[in-house]
Amino acid sequence: RKAQARGRPMTGPELTLRGMTAADIPPLLEIERVSFPVPWSAGMFMIQLGLSDETENIVILSGDTVIGYLSSWYGYEEMHILSIAVAEEERGGPAAAMLLDEAINLSRSRGCLKAVLEVRVSNIRAIRFYEKHGFNLVGRRKGYYSDSGEDALVFDREIVPEKNEVED
Repeated sequence: RKAQARGRPMTGPELTLRGMTAADIPPLLEIERVSFPVPWSAGMFMIQLGLSDETENIVILSGDTVIGYLSSWYGYEEMHILSIAVAEEERGGPAAAMLLDEAINLSRSRGCLKAVLEVRVSNIRAIRFYEKHGFNLVGRRKGYYSDSGEDALVFDREIVPEKNEVED
């Protein structure tokens, strides 16, 4: 699906959102490597792709190049964002927001009422991003990250049903 950053005209190559495929995994592994202390493996991506009824896996492309992704899990009327990352040179641009907006819209269509995620306490840039996009701090998980023992902050955001869904 073709996309624009919040209604503003895009500059440069057009950004496109679509469902993730196994062919996307090689560039995603590089994005993972530069984004996280403990990156996902190809096998982890394949597991996510195999759980299609319970997950949403979205990639964003600039032209024909995969520049980011979001993976989430659905359950109990919640979307749990497992991972979101964009290529280093795309940080601060519209790609991450477009992925998040798409995931929220898809989860709304599945009847989700809330989005939940964890983020490292040291990841100030991500914390600011989530706060900017309507997420609220609701808790802390002590020692959540096994690689370092670092705590995770838990954020959530209400997913408001479409107007016609409320009126039914």
